[in-house]
Amino acid sequence: MDLEIGGQLIKKGDYCHFIIGAANRDPARYTEPDSFIVDREDLGHSSFGHGIHFCIGAPLARLETKTLLQVLLERAPKLRVVQDEINYPQLFAVRKPLQLLVENN
Repeated sequence: MDLEIGGQLIKKGDYCHFIIGAANRDPARYTEPDSFIVDREDLGHSSFGHGIHFCIGAPLARLETKTLLQVLLERAPKLRVVQDEINYPQLFAVRKPLQLLVENN
């Protein structure tokens, strides 16, 4: 079956690619999608996929991230970003800073 999304026709058998780097930055869904907002309302995300394509390692990734942040903040409680502007390279699948300069005073 053919399908039209946003004025774009996708025919049965066409190849499609889900670009996760853009999926969680839809301005129609997220206020200031390009900004890191710590207390942003949780509207859900598609970083780990969906349905039968959901990442089997998602719980481990969440645990690793939580542990990393807890240990980092225990060891460097005054950690802060020391650059005025953070540059993001144009990558296909992910969004990450080119570098992130921090200090712990």
